[in-house]
Amino acid sequence: MKLYSQLSKISFLKNRYVAKFLFVAFLGIFVPIIGLLFFVIYMKSYFAPLDLFLIALTLTVLGTLVMTIIVKILMLPVLKAATSLLEYETSLTVPNLPLDYTDEVGVMLKNIQNIIHSNQKLLTEKKELCHALTTDLRNQTLKTEGFIATIYNQSSSDEVKSLATAAVQSLKQQINFVDTYVEVLVQEELINKQPIKVRKVNLQELFEEVKLKRTAQLEAKKITINFKITIFRVRLKVSNTLLIQALGYLVDNAIKHAPEGTKIEMSTEKNRGKLMIQISDNGLGFETRQADEIFSKFHLLSERNTDYVPSTGVYLARQIIERFGGTIAAESDGANRGVRFTITLKLYR
Repeated sequence: MKLYSQLSKISFLKNRYVAKFLFVAFLGIFVPIIGLLFFVIYMKSYFAPLDLFLIALTLTVLGTLVMTIIVKILMLPVLKAATSLLEYETSLTVPNLPLDYTDEVGVMLKNIQNIIHSNQKLLTEKKELCHALTTDLRNQTLKTEGFIATIYNQSSSDEVKSLATAAVQSLKQQINFVDTYVEVLVQEELINKQPIKVRKVNLQELFEEVKLKRTAQLEAKKITINFKITIFRVRLKVSNTLLIQALGYLVDNAIKHAPEGTKIEMSTEKNRGKLMIQISDNGLGFETRQADEIFSKFHLLSERNTDYVPSTGVYLARQIIERFGGTIAAESDGANRGVRFTITLKLYR
């Protein structure tokens, strides 16, 4: 960054990043030519033509090497910006980028720093909202529930008691909503904090772990999980913990909607440099037009199909997969015809 900083102090280079390259390129070309002219004009009688050719070649190679090094040094601000974004994406590390430069790269560095600070501010506000929901709002709701219970106990009117009962049920639904919302906020924060990197993944072991953690749920509904694995070991840009979590959310959702005694299938496939993971069941399904609604944070599915209400984990599974740079899709052939979730992730060598 020192060379970039020094060039930024020159008035006619200060606000132009390209001009810095052109200035350096000019020097890189001009210096070898001056050296060659010096030898041709003043030292011609001392050197044979072949010697002058070798001198010219040497000066050109040296100039090219010096230019390559200088250009690489001038690219450091761009590389620093790219590295900072990657570190923030993978581990939420807040960079400390310089804000004093006024050329195109300087503006980019400033914008990246400002955007990251804005995002951190939003994350802080999110934590404050989470705290408010878990304490103040929830406590006030519980107090209101207590007041309604008192009214119910002291009233002799059946109509008032009926309304009080309905009000208590509504408040309980609100409390459940708040608890679910808070849990989503907490899980989203944990998802963003997990480091993501390219690593070797044993899909067989991951699937087995997902299945093992849900043994009780599977036995309760007499549901079995079948594996159809065609590719076992892969390199993915993921967090093993988060990938297991995402697969677990989708299996939980399948268990929730699958009838007793049925099967859930987990399969893998390699297709054009992509890993396809599919989780399918034979339980409740949904209409095709509702596929995007399945991944909503809070589900408002059509009243025509109120039986299929995805768990909140489906939304979180999508957040995890998208953090990996992958995609997830839900498909169904209609009511009571099962659901297929397909995860697509890039394979690395």
